[in-house]
Amino acid sequence: VKSLIIKSKDNKIIYISKLHKGTTHDYEILKQECLPTSDCFKDVTLNVELGFQGIQNDYKTKGITIPHKRKRVKKGEKNDLTPEQIAFNKQASAQRVDVEHSIGQMKVCRIIHQVVRIRDKNVLNDIVLTTAALANFKKLTHWLSK
Repeated sequence: VKSLIIKSKDNKIIYISKLHKGTTHDYEILKQECLPTSDCFKDVTLNVELGFQGIQNDYKTKGITIPHKRKRVKKGEKNDLTPEQIAFNKQASAQRVDVEHSIGQMKVCRIIHQVVRIRDKNVLNDIVLTTAALANFKKLTHWLSK
């Protein structure tokens, strides 16, 4: 199973989608959770990964940061990115690392990263939401202790 996670600039998890089958594409989850006709992201700048190709055509936003993808070319031809595109991709991936850290904070709770025999989707969704709340609480108390 998997879910879609949205975090704020200050690394708080602000949204977690319901759980979906692991074979469901990330962009499909986004389309199911927030319809393209709605104004979910109209006042937001999004930083997404390459799995969200086409988001700029479907959603209205302040701005979208999506990495550059190498083009498919015939054998023997070059498909390298320009140095500017490589630098842009590095900067974008550095921002996405914070999302991975947030997911890692959730996985501190062993129930998230181990095999669970619970089959009730509602209970599993509650578990994921609770671990996200605990991760946010841990970040908040860490900031307060400084």
